[in-house]
Amino acid sequence: MPIWIWIVVIVEIITPILFGVMAYLDITIMFPDQTGLSYLATLYISRNILIGLGLAAMAFIFRSYIGVFVFVLVRMGMETSDFTYSVIFARDIPLQVIIPGGILIYLVIPAIALRAIWPQVRAELALLR
Repeated sequence: MPIWIWIVVIVEIITPILFGVMAYLDITIMFPDQTGLSYLATLYISRNILIGLGLAAMAFIFRSYIGVFVFVLVRMGMETSDFTYSVIFARDIPLQVIIPGGILIYLVIPAIALRAIWPQVRAELALLR
């Protein structure tokens, strides 16, 4: 697998874990109206850490194109959800300022990576049949 795809995967792994830990340490960074751990905060924290660790483990342990493909696709879905939530509800104005860069980093570049590994994914799927 090309090194640039592994860099994309590593960024996709580190980001949710860091945001989960950051939210655990100070939830007001992510949710300014929260004063402590709440259902919403723990849901956000656990989602990010479990996605970062669980899917990353799957991608690295199996070292398969299918694992990487699923991992990156799920992360792209998470980011699309987060960006949409932020724009629709105008919840976090500082986050809205960085959305164009976030879309590039978390959606466009991973989509290019998925397109690049698609032939290998199809080959692995053919072997599974």
